[in-house]
Amino acid sequence: ATTLTINGPVAGATATSLTHLGTAILNISGAVTINQPTGAVTDSWNINGGSSTVGGTINYVGTNVAARINRVTVTTGSLTANAVSFAANATNADQVLSLTGAAGSITITNGFTFANGTISLTNTGTITFNGLITHTGGIIQNTTTAGTYNFNAGYNLSTGTFTTMAAETINFGGSFTNS
Repeated sequence: ATTLTINGPVAGATATSLTHLGTAILNISGAVTINQPTGAVTDSWNINGGSSTVGGTINYVGTNVAARINRVTVTTGSLTANAVSFAANATNADQVLSLTGAAGSITITNGFTFANGTISLTNTGTITFNGLITHTGGIIQNTTTAGTYNFNAGYNLSTGTFTTMAAETINFGGSFTNS
């Protein structure tokens, strides 16, 4: 596919989702857009098996209205994306990139400034950032178990929140800065 839009082209009040299972492979050469719903529901892309590659950016589109959630969740599958862009005017809890499965993985190939949204690891899977992450807001969290974060080109934390668990593994291939 060239592009993928969840709940579009105009966002609606009904929950919308795309779920792939088994050994399904979905390659998207361009961007993925996940529009925030207009009602108190969740729009989601669920990778519950198989793999997906996004050649462009995963774009979260929305405004600051609580309980209108746009989410990408990986359980036992894998997701590789060129970049991620969270909406600047939306609530962190309403824009989620989540890894919930022990066998799952998420890889973001390019660096980015992370100012909004939530990146969540809730199992023993692995989230890898191949580019430099400059964390100026938003939330990176592991709330339930020991997973792995790889910051292959480094990590700069200035004003965001980074919550980890005691048995979690955090690897830095570049510098770690906490300013």
